Parts: sequence; C-alpha cells; structure tokens
Amino acid sequence: MSEFEIELEIGDVLRLGDYSLTLVDLDGETAFICVEDELDGAEHSEFSDSLLEI
Repeated sequence: MSEFEIELEIGDVLRLGDYSLTLVDLDGETAFICVEDELDGAEHSEFSDSLLEI
C-alpha cells in the first residue's frame, strides 16, 4: 500500500468510491463529514466519530 501526503483546506472534498468526505471546522476542531451516495441518487450525511488533527 502506498503512502502519500496532501494538503487540505476547509471545504475541500475527497471522493472515495461511493463516499464524499468534506473537511469542515466545528468550533475550532477539524473533522470530516461523510456523504454516501445511495442507489437512487439521494444522499445522506453523518459526522465522523473521530476528529482529525491537521
């Protein structure tokens, strides 16, 4: 497995298969919001359980 490093800013979106991860600021804490594409094209959101330090 390859390891790489990227720089992200608040509002950046990463696409991973059927998921989109959006980097957000929650009162000074950095976190990702995960959005999963549904079969019918609709989407739902949920906050990640862990906050990332960047």
